[in-house]
Amino acid sequence: MSASTFRCNLIVKKSNPFLKILAFLEYLYCDEIELNFILAKELLTQADKYSVPALKELCEQNLIGNISSLNYVLLANLAEVLEANKLREAVRDYIAKDIKVLKARKDFEEISMEILRDVVIKVTIR
Repeated sequence: MSASTFRCNLIVKKSNPFLKILAFLEYLYCDEIELNFILAKELLTQADKYSVPALKELCEQNLIGNISSLNYVLLANLAEVLEANKLREAVRDYIAKDIKVLKARKDFEEISMEILRDVVIKVTIR
């Protein structure tokens, strides 16, 4: 089997260190990967750690398309730690759009002060 025809087509449904490494290697060898939310979240960290900007961007785009009230805090903090600027902006915009509903939630308090500052600026500019 040649490298150009290699396909793993991994389906990662929960966090698994082995599958994360395998998926990372698949991307490095094939320069493409099918992402779901869990895998994108896991690989974003790896892409940042090992300086693979194209994979980091793919992961960010996948996560941006999956921002919800169930994961916006996790994604906001992940974007902050990994300096994932596109994801950070998307989460900020998501929070700013639904600020009245989201600020009543208990998990709202877990968002970093830097992102909350950006949200306040975004909301006051509108």
